[in-house]
Amino acid sequence: MTGIGRVAFPSLKSAPTCYLTVVVPAYNESERILPMLHATVAYLEKRRAADARFTYEIIVVDDCSTDSTVEVVEREVDRLATSTSPSVLKLLRLDVNRGKGGAVRCGVLRAAGELILMVDADNATEIQDFDHLEAFWTKDSYPTGLIVCGSRAHLQAEAMATRHPLRNVLMHGFHLIVSTLCVQQVQDTQCGFKLFDRKAAQLVFPPLHIERWGFDVELLYLAFQRKIAVHEIAGSKLDVVSATFSMLREMLLIPCCYKLGIWRVDDGAVRLV
Repeated sequence: MTGIGRVAFPSLKSAPTCYLTVVVPAYNESERILPMLHATVAYLEKRRAADARFTYEIIVVDDCSTDSTVEVVEREVDRLATSTSPSVLKLLRLDVNRGKGGAVRCGVLRAAGELILMVDADNATEIQDFDHLEAFWTKDSYPTGLIVCGSRAHLQAEAMATRHPLRNVLMHGFHLIVSTLCVQQVQDTQCGFKLFDRKAAQLVFPPLHIERWGFDVELLYLAFQRKIAVHEIAGSKLDVVSATFSMLREMLLIPCCYKLGIWRVDDGAVRLV
């Protein structure tokens, strides 16, 4: 695991040194990641110009891409660096493919922000929607931490009209199993736009075991087990339900492993890599 940038990565256990960290998992995203980074930096720079206390970093976690994702991001790292300060963009390269959940976890464990925003590299959610998630957060108001989830639930009816009937059946089956076994309070567990305060991130990311499609559900399962405040808002564009059977298997795995004691909610004490 290597970092590319002008400064070393901190640990999630350390005190925050900036206001916001944006974590972007990326696998073969050379075609889409540059427009997303340009839009993100433009928005964040506008926020910083309006308030000097709004400091930020962006961590792109490359999950062993086989295209030119690394080269594209490296050029952007250099472009955003100045003679007096390091780049606000950092690239973390994983040595083995971990899946989206594993990539997000590795990035969050190295975040410096007081708030940590998880976003997708394909720009599925407009970065300006961060304003809506941020509005829930007030410093020191959540003793066990805060998670705010974007949601596509309000777009389901439109999507179902154009989706193959089999996909609708699989989608409903997936949501039924999630709500029955794992998470009842969040309608759209799979939306890739989530905000964490540092306290919540310290509780839910170190113990994560699921590294692929089902990691969001384990993350929220841990959040409710640790009594973390969780809010859900309408936000991002709807995408197609994918890898449904793999996700269903993982949904069955999560409650079984925690209830049988195979996994523990405090595993993070020893799982910091």
